[in-house]
Amino acid sequence: MTYSEIAKSMPEEFAARKKDKLRYRYPAGESYMDVIQRTEPVITEVPSLEIPLHTLIELTPMPDGTMHEARLSVDVDASEAQFMHQPPPHADGLPLQPSYTSQTVA
Repeated sequence: MTYSEIAKSMPEEFAARKKDKLRYRYPAGESYMDVIQRTEPVITEVPSLEIPLHTLIELTPMPDGTMHEARLSVDVDASEAQFMHQPPPHADGLPLQPSYTSQTVA
């Protein structure tokens, strides 16, 4: 739904969100504050990670309390080519290299 559709079909919800976007909880959803509280443990853990240059790190909380870590190396030259509006060197158009490591960390 668009915001104008929400304003027409659910005016109370639209007004409540407009009044306090940070704390407004979507029906059957979560507020921005909920997201902050849910992700805070992961965010506070990030500074303790060694992050190599030109690397994307995906952290996934696991049921046992550990964090699954996946790393993707980024081809900077290909990324710069995309920003310069030149065709990327990869057929799929993604500047990511296939080098991929994955591990679960405590």
